[in-house]
Amino acid sequence: MRITLTADEVLQLIAITSTHPELQNTLKNQFEADKSKDKSKKVISITKARNGRVRAIKERINNAMNLLRIEDKPLTVYQIAKISGCSYNTVKKHIQGGTDGR
Repeated sequence: MRITLTADEVLQLIAITSTHPELQNTLKNQFEADKSKDKSKKVISITKARNGRVRAIKERINNAMNLLRIEDKPLTVYQIAKISGCSYNTVKKHIQGGTDGR
């Protein structure tokens, strides 16, 4: 069984279990182990996943812009969003230096 407790609650439990040294030691050891877990692997994997999504979005936006240039159509955020399949706000966020990239 798994119970989620705050750090303060765990410390209170450790204090309460002073009459049961085995239980107290178990709680202390688990608390220290959980505190020292390395969360950097999780952060790294989240960052990699996000970067992959951003790279794919930028590629779709660039492809849409190139298609509009080939067709000699105006580069508007709306048109880029429509062709790329991204939302208007996403395109607006990723385009730098205005909408006209010519």
